[in-house]
Amino acid sequence: MNFLKQLIMKPLEGYLDLTAWLIFAWLYFQIVVSATAIFCMLSVFGFYLFDFETALNICYGTAGVGAIVGVW
Repeated sequence: MNFLKQLIMKPLEGYLDLTAWLIFAWLYFQIVVSATAIFCMLSVFGFYLFDFETALNICYGTAGVGAIVGVW
């Protein structure tokens, strides 16, 4: 009887563990993406002040800083 119980419960436990890990990873991914997006939105104003290539470099730099802040 114990073998039958383990046969049924182990796949369900694995499914729940995988689902919990994916939700946890998705929430951390959202933290990183939201910080990156906020920094990018702030750097968009650079397109009004600088030429295109400089403003694009500023946007790339702030996206990198936002990703680092999100990971931290």
